[in-house]
Amino acid sequence: FSGSAQTEYGDPEYLAAFRCVIKPVAEQFCPDIVLIAAGYNAMSGHESYNVTAECFAFMTQELGRLAEGRIMIALEGGYNLVSLSQACEMCIRSLLGEQITHLPAKSLKCAPNAFAVKAIEECITIHRKTYQSRPT
Repeated sequence: FSGSAQTEYGDPEYLAAFRCVIKPVAEQFCPDIVLIAAGYNAMSGHESYNVTAECFAFMTQELGRLAEGRIMIALEGGYNLVSLSQACEMCIRSLLGEQITHLPAKSLKCAPNAFAVKAIEECITIHRKTYQSRPT
């Protein structure tokens, strides 16, 4: 997603993209190893973004179910040291087997914004020829 001052991207948008695009494609691909370029600059403290550390950890946990748990995270972003350390800690906990079961209520109750829905739909349309995706 490309953030703007007009629209915030947070857990609802990232979870929708994860559930509708990333996870289904990854499951169909059946990887031998999962490599994550962890750019935590979508966390709060960065303009137009408000993804929680719990959301990043949840997505890490879900991806860890692929490839028989062979997963690697490479830190490649995040410029707010407080949010960066929170995300790193939560994702490492996830890798160590701690179950991430608590996402903020707002993350689960709110629908993704219209810009995110449009981007997800466009992504599904482009990749539909190769991968079947779940409906948005």
